[in-house]
Amino acid sequence: MNENVVLERIITDAENESKQIIADANKEIENMQTELSVFEKSLEEKSNNEVEKYRVEGKEFYASNLEFNKSKLILETKNSVLHDLKKSAISRIKSYEKDKILYFLNKILLNNAEKDETLIFNVDNISEKDLKNLEAVKSLNLILLEDKSIEKGMILSTETYDKNLSFESIVSDLFDKKLNEICEVLF
Repeated sequence: MNENVVLERIITDAENESKQIIADANKEIENMQTELSVFEKSLEEKSNNEVEKYRVEGKEFYASNLEFNKSKLILETKNSVLHDLKKSAISRIKSYEKDKILYFLNKILLNNAEKDETLIFNVDNISEKDLKNLEAVKSLNLILLEDKSIEKGMILSTETYDKNLSFESIVSDLFDKKLNEICEVLF
C-alpha cells in the first residue's frame, strides 16, 4: 500500500470519527436541551403552584383578618352601646324628681344598710331632713352626714368598712349582675 492511500485512509477515518463525535455531541446537546426544557417546565409549574398557593393563603389570611376586624368592630360597638346605656341610666337616676329619688334611695338603703351605720350622702335637691323621713333611715337608726365632695349617691360607713352606693356604683353592680339579660334584649 502506498503511503498516500494509508494517509488518505487515516484522514478518512479521522473525518468519520470526528463526524461521529460531533453527531454524538449534538445528540448529547439535544438530550440536555430536552432535559433542560422539562426541568424549566417543572420549575414553572412549581412556581405557578407556589404562586397560586401563596395567592390562596393570602386570600385566606386577608379574609381571616377581615373577619377578625369585623368581630372586633362589633364587640367595640356593643361595648360602646352598653357604656352609653350605663351612662344614660346614671343620668336618668340623677334627674329623678324628688319623690322618685327618695323612693329609690329608701329601697337601696333597705337592701344594703345595717343598723347604726353612718350614711354619707350627696344627692341634688335632697336634704338631711328629707332623708330623716325615710323608712330605712328611721328603722335602721342611720346617722346622716351630707358631703358634697363625694360622687352623687351615698356611702354607708362604719369603723371597719365603707360601702360605695354612688349612683355609678349601683348602676355598675346592677349592670354586671344583669349583663346577660341586657345583651339578650339588645343584641
